[in-house]
Amino acid sequence: MTLNEIATRDRRTREKIAQTFRNDRMLQAHADSLQIDVQDSRVVISGELPSETLVQLLLPAIRRVGVLSQVSVNVSIRSQAA
Repeated sequence: MTLNEIATRDRRTREKIAQTFRNDRMLQAHADSLQIDVQDSRVVISGELPSETLVQLLLPAIRRVGVLSQVSVNVSIRSQAA
């Protein structure tokens, strides 16, 4: 696989994951606050979400688009002001 083909594959993977987040009724309001990267065939999701429940929805959403490679979820829980 050429570098150009790898870059195209990685871009398509990022786009599919982002679209899945935007289409998910629970994640859609937060999709723009998540960063999606592909590093050495590993998907890395980073950012902040308001609850652990939403963080737990990320991996199943990524798997639904057929991403079977290693996934790192580096998402923190946004603290709620009292």
